[in-house]
Amino acid sequence: MKVFIESYGCTFNQADGQIIAGNLQANDIEIVDSIDEADVVIVNTCYVKLPTEDKMTFRIQKLQKEFPDKKVIVGGCMVEIDPEKLDKIGPDVSWIGPHQLNKSASVVNATYCGDVIRETGFSKESKVCVPKVGDDSLIHILQICEGCLGACTFCCTRFARGPLNSYPISDIVFEAQRAIENGTDPRIIWKKTAAQTAIKGEICTDDIELISGFADYDGEEDSTARAGKITFLLDRTRQRLSALKKETDEKRRLYRILGTFVGALAAAILI
Repeated sequence: MKVFIESYGCTFNQADGQIIAGNLQANDIEIVDSIDEADVVIVNTCYVKLPTEDKMTFRIQKLQKEFPDKKVIVGGCMVEIDPEKLDKIGPDVSWIGPHQLNKSASVVNATYCGDVIRETGFSKESKVCVPKVGDDSLIHILQICEGCLGACTFCCTRFARGPLNSYPISDIVFEAQRAIENGTDPRIIWKKTAAQTAIKGEICTDDIELISGFADYDGEEDSTARAGKITFLLDRTRQRLSALKKETDEKRRLYRILGTFVGALAAAILI
């Protein structure tokens, strides 16, 4: 069996595509470079904006129309964000949710045999130190967490990725070390809300501890130097945040004073 994977969207979703490929390859399923060669096509979708939504919808419909002899599986954010629409445009299409990548091989095998399998829902499983198939570039994408603590009405990330879940620091450092030893440059996907996971009582990927783990790595000099640069930049960032907090606190005090003055003035005018 041969599978073609096309991934859309952000770096995180590109990494998910690599994990899908790694899971398939680990289960003796061949990954090919063109649709024409494939028996199964996996569309790893992005779904963050309306134009992207339209693009994904059109792509899924086009694949079914142009390649009726091939099985189509949809992965990525669309699976969790808009399952009703996905079912409508592809009633015979299988799904692999963003948190179900470890089931990719079983979904592919069953779909190839004619079944419609839909693996969805959130999980706490780590996406670090799992099999991956890169794109032959010198960059290794390293995810340190997934999800979000926010509840922004304009953003669908929380529906696609679930609540924030940070991965163990020891695993992140280990994968980074392995990437360096394999000749690639690990690019970390930072989440600005990662340190907040401690508030929720989850595994906390603390940025200081994480960078310290990289700095302790006894490997290539360039890698250690890179960690040192990150530490320097982080220190500068922390200093600026501290100054900004102080400035904000002073402004709040000023606003409270002004609020009291305006209130008193209004009362005097009414009298």
